[in-house]
Amino acid sequence: MTHTYYYELMMQELEKPYCRFENRDEFIEAFRLLLTPQQAEVWLAFPDFSLLEEDPPALPLSAIRSRIRPELNPDLISMVKDMEKKIFLVCMGERAGEKVYMRNYVFGLAKTYVFKKGHPLEKPCTNWFYNVTIMDDMRLGLAIDHSFEVTLPHEGALTGNSRHGKIPMNLKIPDTREIVPYDLASKAVEEASRCAVRPCICRQVAGAKGTKECSYEASYCIALNEVADASIASGEGIEKTKEKTLDILKKCRDMGMVQQINNANHPYSICNCCKDCCLCLISLAKGERKISKPSRFVASAAGGCIQCGICMKFCPMEAIRMTIGGALVIPRQCIGCGVCVSKCPKGALTLLRKDPDSPKEREIPKEKRPYL
Repeated sequence: MTHTYYYELMMQELEKPYCRFENRDEFIEAFRLLLTPQQAEVWLAFPDFSLLEEDPPALPLSAIRSRIRPELNPDLISMVKDMEKKIFLVCMGERAGEKVYMRNYVFGLAKTYVFKKGHPLEKPCTNWFYNVTIMDDMRLGLAIDHSFEVTLPHEGALTGNSRHGKIPMNLKIPDTREIVPYDLASKAVEEASRCAVRPCICRQVAGAKGTKECSYEASYCIALNEVADASIASGEGIEKTKEKTLDILKKCRDMGMVQQINNANHPYSICNCCKDCCLCLISLAKGERKISKPSRFVASAAGGCIQCGICMKFCPMEAIRMTIGGALVIPRQCIGCGVCVSKCPKGALTLLRKDPDSPKEREIPKEKRPYL
């Protein structure tokens, strides 16, 4: 058996939720530099990452000992400590007084290592994520067909409450009976057990590849609940109070970003996206629905347009045309983010619920896992 055997098996496990990586050789070479073949073999004995109760649970080292060759047991503790430090293993807390672990997944590695200049995993993770972002047919994206993220309508434009973002004069807000908690970022934050912020992987990769055109530098992704716990524990996230988290969301809305929430009743994250760098919006602009999907709303003309063109400038989907009669929204391109509504100085746009039968909840089917 060659020394590359277990690294190949690692690669196969990391690829499972996705399509085959074009730069898989880069990853395998990084594994060879970071882990011994024995560590790679031990890594395979841990359960796959999941936050779902019905999936195989995280395991303590006492359970792992029965899964590996006896000759590996003397060095198990030191190997696991090293792999936890390198983020290949994730501590999921304790059970019966013992730490329990799961193996990390490739996006979990990327969220750490695209920011580590010169690290063996920096280039593989950056290239993988960049390919996922730019491929027209998403060949390098998710192998499963499910939208993990959903567009959040601009909360200020939806409710008329300026606490949730700048809103224009004469704003016409939707019927409040059409709005449910799943439409509101503030509800996700208020109900979260913990909040954290971390740098935006999309902008980091776009900057590294020279494709970053936006001016957003100090923008953050919001981690919630269990993902916030893991993010803080790994050092990639900084814990924030709920009030500070809401302030960050408002700041990002005021800058014209689009917010995407993890597609679940128990959300794990809120991303603040721009059309130049961010995976969700780039995917939506291609007409894809594998990564994200539109909100339950669509922008619509409300009268009083002065043809200033500000809405066209900020629309991330190029879904607005200027006509003799004023701004015209193209519904099939609109994702219902409400940025145009919030930026219109005359309140000439509003958000309307686009489909009376559109779902009010964002449930991930239980067999799906939060790989993005």
